[in-house]
Amino acid sequence: ENLVFHKSDVLYNYSRANPSHTTNKAKNYNLIDEQLFPQVKQLIISLQGADGKRPQKVSIGKVARLLNITEYALKHCNKCLSYIQEHSEITEKHWAREIIWAYHQLLPDTITKTKLCHAINIDQYNYSACLPYLQCFADNTTVNLLKSLYFGIFHHFYLHKLSTTC
Repeated sequence: ENLVFHKSDVLYNYSRANPSHTTNKAKNYNLIDEQLFPQVKQLIISLQGADGKRPQKVSIGKVARLLNITEYALKHCNKCLSYIQEHSEITEKHWAREIIWAYHQLLPDTITKTKLCHAINIDQYNYSACLPYLQCFADNTTVNLLKSLYFGIFHHFYLHKLSTTC
């Protein structure tokens, strides 16, 4: 979703569409922050895969790129920046979100670790790295099934050892 800025729009002066934004004019980042916040909120919900699409990792750069504004301008919007940082996640947690998404996409078929890894393009080592974070995004039955795929058979000892808090 590309945003189109008009010259009358406050954000046009700070967008990538206007290369003349390098002038030394005072910028009202509080006004920009208030105008941008609903778009940032909606974009993060979309990036996290709420609409059934593959989840993407939330970062300041990704949000700035999709809103077609500079990272510099976004970093000066305190409300937007804190919301982005609140919803950003480490790579392993993002992979866990993608594994849950891939699991639901492949659900009618037989689920294997290889199919899941191929669906989201990670290797088996990275699959094991994200196992502790699966419980943040799925119920216990699904988590235990996905963990048992990694071990080949169901091991209570290892599954308990791999649990973590979200």
